[in-house]
Amino acid sequence: MSAPDKFHPIVDQSESWRALSDCLRRIHEGPWSFIQLRGTTLSDAAIDDDDVDLLGTRESVEALVGAAFEWAKLGLCHFRIRARKENKTELILYSSDGRHCVLFDLWISLPQIDRGRQVLEYKDSQKVLGPDEGSIRRLNLEAEVCVYVQHLVAKRKSFQSTSVQGRLVSYRDACHVGGLARMENLLNELLERELVFEEADRWTLDRLQELLGGSLDQRKRVSVFRRLGALLIVPPRKLCLLSIMGCDGAGKSTLADRLLGSMPRIRRVFTGKHLYRKSLLYKLAVIFIRPLTFQSRERFDELLAPLIYLRASVGLLVKWIRWRGQLTLIDRSLVDFLYLDRKTDAPHFSRSQWLMRFFGHRIPTVHCVASYDQVHKRKDEMTRAGHDVYDGDMFRCFSSRRPTDYLCFNNNQELDEAQKALARIIETL
Repeated sequence: MSAPDKFHPIVDQSESWRALSDCLRRIHEGPWSFIQLRGTTLSDAAIDDDDVDLLGTRESVEALVGAAFEWAKLGLCHFRIRARKENKTELILYSSDGRHCVLFDLWISLPQIDRGRQVLEYKDSQKVLGPDEGSIRRLNLEAEVCVYVQHLVAKRKSFQSTSVQGRLVSYRDACHVGGLARMENLLNELLERELVFEEADRWTLDRLQELLGGSLDQRKRVSVFRRLGALLIVPPRKLCLLSIMGCDGAGKSTLADRLLGSMPRIRRVFTGKHLYRKSLLYKLAVIFIRPLTFQSRERFDELLAPLIYLRASVGLLVKWIRWRGQLTLIDRSLVDFLYLDRKTDAPHFSRSQWLMRFFGHRIPTVHCVASYDQVHKRKDEMTRAGHDVYDGDMFRCFSSRRPTDYLCFNNNQELDEAQKALARIIETL
């Protein structure tokens, strides 16, 4: 079946659902190449269903994430990126009303072979690809079954799961049709025993290595220093702080206030600049140093950007400890404090941007994007060129760093619609 046949214009679905479906069509036709590792081949059925596992190169992952940013700016969807490690990016596309979503696990290397000791990469899989059906391809049946059995072992999946049972039955039936008797018998035995016994684990591993020509790579160990460094910035597991940011006029503050009034889960909205402006040292600097510089408050903050960022990082940590168990919206992100000349045609990050690698808890962040016409109407402070540069810089910063939890939210809608859509998405965080 060709890719377009998988996407039917269903009349009774909402406009936002159809726009999300259009994003899936674009994924099938995009300038990237992925291998879908399991499940029903990507189609409209993926909307509000299980996650879709895709294996690709780093270039393909970056291209797809970049395309999602363009779709969000067009208002086709909102999207979220979650990533803790370099080898995996979780991409979630939300419909514009926040009612529907599609979840993708984008793998650069799949560490689920031989109980996690070996990894499968896109380059290793070229010998066992099935028919070419566009940008999303599949492994041949035998290789896909072997990878799935190895996945069950590595993830210690329960055979009580209906999805596990359903996929094993589907694979067994496909092997029967394809004449793969040895694989069919193996799957029957797995279903009977309801576990992956040692012989099945060893045979699928050996068979996969044979199909790939022995090209599997050993899993790389993460250095102790990188692990210790991550502890300084890793976001908390439980959502208690949520940053909401955007260029001047993107509507973030108004949207945050509306969320506070409509969601009991949200306890307060906190102004991000108070993370440093309420400190005694900053107040003394404003009294005694700022007059000597002949600078406005905003320009003075930019001159002290590295120190302000560090002070705000400490302030954010204190707030996290103090407000655990509650949900607080922080108006602005720590990243904003290292962004300079934001009201010019050429805003840019400070040379001290490297501080973000070591300091500042990376709490989940909502990036409100809006067209320049909307921004100009709400607050006439940013230039057209500066608006585009700001949004692009923030997207690249948040989408490329690890760990990250970044939601790009199109805020071109009317306030009531935007508030309801974002509230639905926050409830899933």
